[in-house]
Amino acid sequence: LKFMEFFQRNNITLLKHPACSSDLNPIKNFWGWMARDIYKNGHQFQTVDALHEAIFTIWSNIPSSFLETLASSMPK
Repeated sequence: LKFMEFFQRNNITLLKHPACSSDLNPIKNFWGWMARDIYKNGHQFQTVDALHEAIFTIWSNIPSSFLETLASSMPK
């Protein structure tokens, strides 16, 4: 399992939750928000590079209040 070696080598702690755990549901909201923003007004991309640029622009401008809302929606 090479991916496990990657996590260990990079000192990344994995959560002990199944992939579809309700504890991880907020990420679905995040990806949905990101996709809606990228494709708003029916925007289509002509190149993969243009899509990558849009994704990185959205990623670098995530409102901290949105992340706080997602984090606070998770059970302690």
